[in-house]
Amino acid sequence: MSETTGIYEQRRGKLEALSQLGVNPYPSRYDPSHSITEAVAEFGTTSAEDLEASVPRIRVAGRLVALRGHGKTAFGHLSDGATRLQIYLRKDTLEPPGFQIFKLLDVGDYIGVAGKVFRTRTGELSVMANELTFLAIDTRTPYTTDFIGADGGKTAHYMLRWVNTKGEQGPWSETASATIGA
Repeated sequence: MSETTGIYEQRRGKLEALSQLGVNPYPSRYDPSHSITEAVAEFGTTSAEDLEASVPRIRVAGRLVALRGHGKTAFGHLSDGATRLQIYLRKDTLEPPGFQIFKLLDVGDYIGVAGKVFRTRTGELSVMANELTFLAIDTRTPYTTDFIGADGGKTAHYMLRWVNTKGEQGPWSETASATIGA
């Protein structure tokens, strides 16, 4: 079995696990209040104090382009092809089965989140999600590769490209990099 076939089968298994959680793996509708670009434009220059005082709530949807789990919390970045927005997930504030859905996500999947807009301690604009909605799984794109020996510790650079729901490809939108584990 090739690496790509193995990843495909693993992601198909995640679709089955989502179905067992009662999640529709092929939802037909999600109504965001803002696009990611609109949210960043509207709140990007707002200070942390002003965001805390006004407590704006938004619903956004996008492709998961980064994901970092930390036990009962997680950070990720959603992208609409033009802009990125950080999301913050906490097990105790996320409506069920949100955190179980999170555990099944991979980079490349499409999700929607709803929650309050805030700034982290480092000043990054973020959404503290209290609702996570699964929208689509990326079953075809292999984002993982095993490197052995001398390749460990090197930095890999790659380009990200978006595809809309009609299957139309967008431009190469951003460059990302990651350090390869040994």
